[in-house]
Amino acid sequence: MADLGSPSPSVTSDHSTFERQVSLKNILESYQPSHSADDTILFLQIVFKYLPSDGQRNLIEDLSGCQDDNAVRQHAENLDTGLLRPMLSIGGTTPAITPSLHLLDDSIENLNSFDGQPVTQIDQQRLRRNCLARDGYQCVLTKCWDSGTTPYPAGRPVHSLQAVYILPSSLGRFGTEDEQDGMSEVWANIFRYFPSLRSRLNPMLGDVNREDNILTMASVFHEDFGKFRFILEATTVPNRYRLKKFPNHSFLLKYPTETFITLTNHDGRFSDPNPEFLAVHAAIGNILNASGRAGIIEKLLRDFEDADPLLANDGSTDISGLLSRPIEDPSKLKYKNRKMSNWD
Repeated sequence: MADLGSPSPSVTSDHSTFERQVSLKNILESYQPSHSADDTILFLQIVFKYLPSDGQRNLIEDLSGCQDDNAVRQHAENLDTGLLRPMLSIGGTTPAITPSLHLLDDSIENLNSFDGQPVTQIDQQRLRRNCLARDGYQCVLTKCWDSGTTPYPAGRPVHSLQAVYILPSSLGRFGTEDEQDGMSEVWANIFRYFPSLRSRLNPMLGDVNREDNILTMASVFHEDFGKFRFILEATTVPNRYRLKKFPNHSFLLKYPTETFITLTNHDGRFSDPNPEFLAVHAAIGNILNASGRAGIIEKLLRDFEDADPLLANDGSTDISGLLSRPIEDPSKLKYKNRKMSNWD
């Protein structure tokens, strides 16, 4: 009998998985590193491993179209700057993005004419109220109750709960023209390597501000989830997820002792957290941590925050050199708890 608690496979056919692995190997075996710290091959292998099957096929197609090693390197850089960094972006700041080699769809290019209204505080408060009701006024991880909701059961632990985005809220912000250009590339990458999201999201509307893209969590877990220090991996049981913590998670937090987390809907008027959004969050978290990019990009973001005011804060400053260091064994990386401002 299959283990109902085991993570579900990202691909349904072992044979087709093997064929894709062989295709990737054939593409990369002729690649010549540009220097001793060039980690392009390992990075692409890690990205491939955690993408869904249709995303793997698209990655192979894109790499097959690369004419030389420099084009392969540029594509790897685009995955880094045009997918991983934005998913870690905070405060509306999106790092500079290396252009992708694949063409953008018309629907993505239309972001350049985006004229929607930003999400208001009233909208955010409404989303929080709805998600609190859906999640039973409890943290989905610890089941502690919201301290701002009364009455709550006597003797039960309470905490300030927040509406935490699964896909970062910064993906729905298109303030300046540069941000619109940057986000069009980000959305192109998201839809290219997670194709199932195309039918779920409309970037023209900043469509991440929605109930099924939010989890109710104790505020202390907000930063760790947003920085992919832990993920929720799907199992074969609907709404049941494996809590996977990475070495850089905050050790002072009281994480639940249970390995598996069940998401329960207490109010059917509101949508469940979307499993596909959680799958994207889990894939990005696995890629960031397996490749060692998580710590590197956190340093990148701190440098943005601490930079001289004359440096561009819209992500246009060229700081790609920070990501040129070789990949390290994630188990050997040294992490520190760091404070960051509250973000959506």
